[in-house]
Amino acid sequence: MLVGREAELEVLLDALAGASGGRGGTWLVMGEAGVGKSRLVREVSRMARSRGLPVLTGRAVSGGLPVAFRPLSEAVLGALRRYGDPDTAELRPFRPALGRLVPQWRAHEPAGRGESPVVLGEGLLRLLRVLAGDHGCLLILEDLHWADPESLAVLEYLSDNLAAERIVCLATARPEEGGGGRALIGTLADRRVARVVDLRRLGERDTIRLARACLGAADLPTEVEAFIGVSSDGLPFLVEELLAVLVGAGILVEEDGHWSTTGPLGGRVPPTFADAVGRRLDSLSAGARGVLHAAAMLGRRFDWSLLPVITGLAESQVALALRQAVGAQVLTVEAEGFRFRHSLTRDAVLGELVAPERTILARRALDAIEQTRPDLP
Repeated sequence: MLVGREAELEVLLDALAGASGGRGGTWLVMGEAGVGKSRLVREVSRMARSRGLPVLTGRAVSGGLPVAFRPLSEAVLGALRRYGDPDTAELRPFRPALGRLVPQWRAHEPAGRGESPVVLGEGLLRLLRVLAGDHGCLLILEDLHWADPESLAVLEYLSDNLAAERIVCLATARPEEGGGGRALIGTLADRRVARVVDLRRLGERDTIRLARACLGAADLPTEVEAFIGVSSDGLPFLVEELLAVLVGAGILVEEDGHWSTTGPLGGRVPPTFADAVGRRLDSLSAGARGVLHAAAMLGRRFDWSLLPVITGLAESQVALALRQAVGAQVLTVEAEGFRFRHSLTRDAVLGELVAPERTILARRALDAIEQTRPDLP
């Protein structure tokens, strides 16, 4: 089931219908990690295939050395495997340029390494036009925030020239990530050559609907629904991961079609999520990690002015650590301070500490609060 994305799905299916009539374009599905961008795109892809439209899919990946044209090459090579090798008069002059994406064309044609992104973009446009025929074509580019500069340059050309084509380009990206992908998204939106679909976190009702759908249940124990509602923060990825942890640990069990619990629900961070938080923490300095450990002891939302007292660091050092944590997407800024991005993020940070370290930090936090807030009950 696709839960809570009915409006966004309708918008994208309308885009597919428009492309079939020669009104193409670029659509950017934006949302934080785990919010369901790929799930929505997979549903659009499934619907496009059911209507007989060719679908090309490529993905940018994170890494130290970006590979030029990685998502475009993946999309085109996958299409050639599925739909065959088109050889038309319109496309033939651009095969040398497209050899940068298709190695077998490079072997039989002069090398096109000196071609500009404009020529390659035009070649890709004509290839998509051939595949689209009279019905339309869907090009999907996932994780645009990690895309290499060469792919972004070609995407910009495509976006400028799809309005009169039977082609929809559908890309996903995280707005919190920096880099060239984010800059291009802003440029395309400002020029009105791309439309943005923002995916927000699910509301409480849809979060519970999703949890029930994951387990094929008409309802779940009240305490489970409350726990999932609070701990997942409305992120479909976390809904699924939390349920997997509870079922895998034997805390949530099914008998005769009814679900029940066998123990306490709290204190369980899905391993996949903990690993993701751990990778973000690894990018921080040791001092910044120490500040985050102290902040996690205070709660999901915390008063940053307590941290210098707890850690013994200068305010400027604490401020720099908080800036690093915001940049690593561990913390978010609020009007009155900071909070951990997700409730489970705080749990994952605390999970790095062994019992003696937690005891020491808890004692320091209590001392800091009593010292700076003597009027608290």
